[in-house]
Amino acid sequence: MLFDKFGNGSNELYELTGLFYSSNNFNTIAAEISAATDTVASIVGRDIITAAEDSYDSASPDMKLVDAVRLPIACLAIRNWAKQNLISHEDTGRKMKVEEGEKMPFEWMIDRDDRELQEKYYRALDGLWRYIDSDKDTWGTSLAENESLIQTVDELEKVFPIDGSLYTFHLLLPLFVEVQRTKLERFLRAVSLSEIRSNPDSALAYNARRYVILEALALAVRRWSLSVFPMMVARRFAPSYQGNNEFSKATLQEIKWYLENIADDASVAKEDIQSCLGENEGGWGKVKLIPDNDPRNKFFSC
Repeated sequence: MLFDKFGNGSNELYELTGLFYSSNNFNTIAAEISAATDTVASIVGRDIITAAEDSYDSASPDMKLVDAVRLPIACLAIRNWAKQNLISHEDTGRKMKVEEGEKMPFEWMIDRDDRELQEKYYRALDGLWRYIDSDKDTWGTSLAENESLIQTVDELEKVFPIDGSLYTFHLLLPLFVEVQRTKLERFLRAVSLSEIRSNPDSALAYNARRYVILEALALAVRRWSLSVFPMMVARRFAPSYQGNNEFSKATLQEIKWYLENIADDASVAKEDIQSCLGENEGGWGKVKLIPDNDPRNKFFSC
């Protein structure tokens, strides 16, 4: 475990996040720390978690590595712990204790606090991905990242803004690869994905990336809940996903509206790809619709 090395885990959590009182009993959150560690490991890989744990237990820990890994784990654990801490579970049933001078928060306050804890968790994941991406030689790259036509957040944001969220970028990577395999490769004709990667600044490469991103976003809306995205990204999927409605489900009408719009954009991107393929392969882009003619040619027949 990445906390409580010297029996002061609660204080470590407080110094790292400012959200967990040092006076709290660490044992009450230890199980959530373990569960959150497994969740973060499933997102970024077990290798960096193991490296951070080994460093934490060593005589001279690399605290930059340790804290980069610990912060999203701590934020997720505290969020889950807080949800269970509104009432106590005793042998005589569930109890709610309110000390003198204190009040229970309204439901909307709890919802907003849950949202802010979730956003802090996503920001912490961004920081961890930033740390990983800064040293690819050590941590390597995933199979999806190696295969994807979209290699950077900047390339994604030219089509769909994500407020620089590395977490969102890595979340979408497997969908990019799926679209490439199941849709894009079917109409690329003789052009391979490796050829497109070798000339990333070409019009064909740009339109291929645009098509893949749009189709991947459509898949994400069909398959996933909006809650898996940071708030500023989720708001772009549904008009009502803002204000006091950010935790409301997007309506079927909104989802249909979004999918129809993105399908139209993807169709345009596909046409642009086909236009580029025609120019590159001697297809319709090379056909002379009007033949060469000499203006002195005045011959005609009746």
